[in-house]
Amino acid sequence: MMENEQITLPQLTFLWVWGIVATGILYFPTTISRHVVEDAWTVAVPFFLAFGAMIAWLHGVLGTKFSRMTLIGICETICGKIIGKFLGLILVLWFLFVTALTLRLVGEFVVLTIMPETPLIAIVLLFMVLVAYSVRHGIEVIARTGEILSPVSYVAIAVVVVLVAKEARFENLLPFMAQGWGPPIRAALTPVSFAATTLGALMFTPSLNRPRLLKLSLVLSVVVVSTAGLMIESMSTMVFGAARREIMFLHFDLIRLIKLLNIHLGLQSIFMTVIICGSFLQVSLFYHLTVVGLRQWLGLMYYRPLVTPLGVVIIALSVLLFENILEIVDFMDKFLPAASLTLQVGIPCLLLLGARVRRL
Repeated sequence: MMENEQITLPQLTFLWVWGIVATGILYFPTTISRHVVEDAWTVAVPFFLAFGAMIAWLHGVLGTKFSRMTLIGICETICGKIIGKFLGLILVLWFLFVTALTLRLVGEFVVLTIMPETPLIAIVLLFMVLVAYSVRHGIEVIARTGEILSPVSYVAIAVVVVLVAKEARFENLLPFMAQGWGPPIRAALTPVSFAATTLGALMFTPSLNRPRLLKLSLVLSVVVVSTAGLMIESMSTMVFGAARREIMFLHFDLIRLIKLLNIHLGLQSIFMTVIICGSFLQVSLFYHLTVVGLRQWLGLMYYRPLVTPLGVVIIALSVLLFENILEIVDFMDKFLPAASLTLQVGIPCLLLLGARVRRL
């Protein structure tokens, strides 16, 4: 039985903006800089926009076709009980891993930039307690929070771009495409792998007030992220140039530059607040996905009894999976795209093919 929750399409759009970009705004520049510098802005447009929008549209087609079912139910309906259960378990475990990864990413950021003397486990544990509280209150609360935070964040990004514009050097964007299309496409794979998490929106399809517009909502979330990425990536490259390769949190250093320019607007505090709140939404979203998916996979009536035990597992995974931040970034660059795109593009394609063969 589905618990009685309703979310609007704008709320879903804002949720997936944060699901893609909350920790991504911190770490995407690092993975991108491994492959391109001058052409970093092209990762946002056209590559991320094109690939991400196609994947979001694919997920939207599947969700609209089976709008009264969650992703787990879709797997079982198309593939049968045994295979459907197997695919459903793979997807639940995947979102469990994504939750642990995003939790570790925000924990590392807090430790490295704000509280270097605080043990990582303390940050992760405290953060997870707050996230678990929001998950217990349901997706409606998480969605409303995202709806409030999103406009503030876009204003903050626009202000940052305007304030550092006088430090920008257009020549840092040149030469254009000197190494061809290959490096920008390769650099786009990690951001696209996060964009592919729009598959998780299918867990909420029965809760949407207008499920027929699911495709539009998911594609719009990719467009919003792509627009923000274009603004911030191009400005970061124009300001830092080739030095961006040596900076771990590129966009955070862009905020620090404003302070060095004696512009005292408290933007560093605002940026930190936006990142922490956005990461809170991102972890809450994937945590909720995991809990709801496992609830349906197990055939339970309610998901709340699963919140605490899964929270313990997520905390343990977030701390134990990786040794340090360099190992995480290396994983995100080299291995995450293959795993993400195989599961979050391959499985939906198989499901749509199966639905067509079975004429569902």
